[in-house]
Amino acid sequence: MTKTLELTDQQYFGLSQTIYKDEVLNIGKAIDLPDGSQWVVIDYADTSNGYQGMAVVPKDDYEAYKAGEIREYDNVVIASRGTEAVGFDGDVGEDIDQIATGGKIEGASINPTGLWKEDKKLVEADNQFIDAQKFHEDVMEKYSPENVYVTGHSLGGALSQYLVVKNDNTSGVTYAAPNIYRSLSREDMRRVRSGEFNDRMIDYAHDGEPIGLYEQLKGTPIGREVITKTGKKRIDLLTHFTSTYSSYFNKDGSVMMQVDAADVERIVNNMREIYIDELDGAMQKLREVKDYEEYQISEIKRKWKGRAGLDEYRYVEDYDVDDMIESLAPYKRTGEISYYSHTMDESNYFFHDDYMLGELYTDLENEKNYILEFLDRIVIAARKFEENDLEGAKTIEEFLN
Repeated sequence: MTKTLELTDQQYFGLSQTIYKDEVLNIGKAIDLPDGSQWVVIDYADTSNGYQGMAVVPKDDYEAYKAGEIREYDNVVIASRGTEAVGFDGDVGEDIDQIATGGKIEGASINPTGLWKEDKKLVEADNQFIDAQKFHEDVMEKYSPENVYVTGHSLGGALSQYLVVKNDNTSGVTYAAPNIYRSLSREDMRRVRSGEFNDRMIDYAHDGEPIGLYEQLKGTPIGREVITKTGKKRIDLLTHFTSTYSSYFNKDGSVMMQVDAADVERIVNNMREIYIDELDGAMQKLREVKDYEEYQISEIKRKWKGRAGLDEYRYVEDYDVDDMIESLAPYKRTGEISYYSHTMDESNYFFHDDYMLGELYTDLENEKNYILEFLDRIVIAARKFEENDLEGAKTIEEFLN
C-alpha cells in the first residue's frame, strides 16, 4: 500500500532554503534540516537556462532503496532554486520575461489587441519552467513515485507551482512565490480559476511583501495564498528574503499565521462566555422574578379565597379577593408567556407592566443572537483570511482587469 509523505511547513521551507546551496547538487548528498529530519538527494538538475533543482527522499527510504528492500520510492520531493541576482545563469531574465511581463511559458504570445493566440510555427519553448517540467519527468521515469511534493522560494516557488499545474500527482508548499497565472496557457488559467489547485498548493507570504504578495494581484492565485508572521516591520524587499521566515514556525512545524484562526477562536470563546453568560444571567433573573411574583400573588389569592365566607370573612366573596388583588397589582395577563418557566393556566396579575417586560426580554434575546452571529462571523473571517478568501482574490482580479 502506497504511503503518503506528511511534510511540515518547516520541512518544506528547509528544503526550499537548502536548494540555494551549490553543494546539494550532488547525488547521495545528505541533508539535515533544523527540525531533525534527514534527507538524501537522489537526483538534480542544473541547466544552461539557470534552472537548478534537486529531488530528495527521506534518509530511511533512501537506505531501504539502496538495500533492495524497496524497488521504487513512493514519495519524492523536488525543490527548485529561486532567483539569484549574481552571475549570468538566467534567473533575473526569467523573472522579467515570464513573471513581471507575463510572458507565455509554452510558446504563446499576445497580439496587439491583448488576446491570446498560438504561434503559427511550433516553437519549442526553452526556459526554466520547461526545464523544471523535464526534470519532473526524468524523476518520474527513473523512480516512478506515486506522489511528488514540490517547494521553493521566490522564483523557485513559481517553478514549483507550475509543476503542480502540469502534473496531477504533484502538490506542495511555496514561499513568496510570484504569480505566474498570466504566463499559463488559456486552459491552465481556466483550471486555476476553477479552484482545481486549492487543495494542492499553498504559498506563504508576508503582508506588504512586494514579490510574494503584491504579485498575486496580477491574476488568480494558484492554490491558496496565506499571510504569515515576520519580524520585519517595514514593507519592502527585505520581507522577501528567506531569513524573514526561518524563525516563525510553531513547535509542530506549522508556519505561524499573521492571523491565527485558532487564536481568534480562543478570544471569541472568551468573549462568548463573558457576554452571553451575562445576557443569559439577566434573562434568567427576569424569569425567576416573574415566577416568584406570580407565586406570591397566587399564594395571597389562595390564602384569602380560602378564608372567604368563613367567620369574620363570611361577607367576603371570591370576587372581592380578585378586586383587592387587582387594585394592588393592576397589570393583568392571560395565556402562555414565552419567557415563563411554565404556562399560566389562569389570569395573572403583576405589579409591573408585563408586556413591557416581555419586550425587554425579547430585546435581550435578540441581542444575544446578534452577538452569537457576530462572533461566528469573526471566526469565519479569520479562517478565510488564513486559508485565503479566493472570492476576494477574484474580485480584485476582475477590478484590475
